Amino acid sequence: MDVCLALRRIFLAHGWQFEEDRPLRETTWQILDSGTVSDLVLRVRIGVGRPPGTQDPARYVLARLPASQREDAEITVRWAADAVTDLVNDGLEAAQNIHHARA
Repeated sequence: MDVCLALRRIFLAHGWQFEEDRPLRETTWQILDSGTVSDLVLRVRIGVGRPPGTQDPARYVLARLPASQREDAEITVRWAADAVTDLVNDGLEAAQNIHHARA
């Protein structure tokens, strides 16, 4: 989930900024036993929007979703699932062309 993306937005990318997520980097290196892990990773970021006011982003992401946002969240999750299928079947560029245009 990504608070930098609005709800109903997904973003597909190649690689990973492992500096942001050390446990993920270490786990991935152990699984793949490779120094070029970021080249092997495809990401699907799912937008959840920014927290209101000064609310802690972690609390916001883990909180119960307001009823007014549930339909949009369900749509976003379906789009993300479709994006994963498209990534596997058609590759990154084709999936980006489909899913980055959605709003």
